[in-house]
Amino acid sequence: PYSMGTLAAGESRSIVIRGLVDPSADGGILVNSATVTSDTPDPDTGNNTDQADTEILVSADVSVSKSAGAHTAVPGQAFHYTLAVANAGPSDARDVTLVDALPASVLNPQFSTDGGATYRPWSSPYQVGLLQAGERRDIVIRGMLSASASGLLVNTAVASSITPDSNLANNTDSAQTPILPSADLSIVKTASPS
Repeated sequence: PYSMGTLAAGESRSIVIRGLVDPSADGGILVNSATVTSDTPDPDTGNNTDQADTEILVSADVSVSKSAGAHTAVPGQAFHYTLAVANAGPSDARDVTLVDALPASVLNPQFSTDGGATYRPWSSPYQVGLLQAGERRDIVIRGMLSASASGLLVNTAVASSITPDSNLANNTDSAQTPILPSADLSIVKTASPS
């Protein structure tokens, strides 16, 4: 309890109490009660307690950024993307989902969440799960580019959450990579009779 000392007849004091709402608070009502007491006999204790109910409005700013591993893609060679899924808060983002349907020309896609130390088969959508306020997760997706691929490699990633998002403009990012075929031609010439 907080001791206010002596309060003169007719005197009032205002006290401001502030704090940070836990980012993990999942909506609902923030209920706070205050009670005042005194050693002096009080003829009316019915007004010694008051309560404030405040609705908790959760809000998170989930974003995704996507970059290609090279400026150009070569058919028949490995290719990868790096994605960063982040939450700028102020609330934790729950049930974050990443959708990244790779082009059909990227074969046998795999992904890593530990900087490339281990890989697992990639499947979209991917459940990121809980993303705390201020947290970021990096995901590497790799695959082999089809030997017949040509034109432009276009890939789009979308991140979303069941938590209301205050800024939807950064929930989508795309990467466009020119496909430049490359072949190692060789010829062997022999004379007969040698």
